[in-house]
Amino acid sequence: MEFLRIAGLAKRFGAAEYALAPTDLVFGRGQFVAVIGPSGAGKTTFLRCMNRMIEPSEGKIFINGQCISSMCKRELRQRIAMVFQQPNLVPRLSALDNVLIGRLGFMVGRRALFPCFRHEDRMKALTALDRVGMLEYAVTPCVSLSGGQQQRVAIARALAQEAEVLLADEPVASLDPENAAKVMELLMDINQQDGVTVLVNLHQIDLARKYANTIVAFKAGRMVFYGTGEEFMDEHYRRVFVAAAS
Repeated sequence: MEFLRIAGLAKRFGAAEYALAPTDLVFGRGQFVAVIGPSGAGKTTFLRCMNRMIEPSEGKIFINGQCISSMCKRELRQRIAMVFQQPNLVPRLSALDNVLIGRLGFMVGRRALFPCFRHEDRMKALTALDRVGMLEYAVTPCVSLSGGQQQRVAIARALAQEAEVLLADEPVASLDPENAAKVMELLMDINQQDGVTVLVNLHQIDLARKYANTIVAFKAGRMVFYGTGEEFMDEHYRRVFVAAAS
């Protein structure tokens, strides 16, 4: 059943050629999508257009029939969460305080101007930290955490948003294989247990095949593959990656 529709989504920077050529995609609720391709393929532009970090030049994005361009920033935070390659935490703040930032989208009126987190917010943040295995570090400043631990705090922050769509832009690119596996397992758990639609940018085709039920491949700003991991064959890999490197 259609949940997330991307209709003619495209991005130009100035008069340059398309950084992202017009793209049409439809995903169901709870789909786990790996977006793959070499550096400069348009993956990050694609994801950042989806949460309006970058305004697209053309096209529209619909979540459950509602165009995201009609959403205010607060509603968009409630519908779409994002995890980055770098955790983007506030180093001097504790893990708990960083996760609480994910609750800002639920504040309205004076509470939005002068954030004061309620007991309910703190319990949701603590539950999110517990889920990613970081509860014991709740009061630890994030500057004291390892890279893998910081990325788990970033995922907990996204969990606290209670969003329907989770975007992850190369979340394991800076991690060792053990921590990369932990992060991918967390994303898969969120997808399967909460029914959240997950789109994750990856360079590693082995991770894409292992965790995602759908693969979308970009090359030079254009979508060149859409299908399952089983359908992504050696010839597709060469078309996406090897030719780009030669």
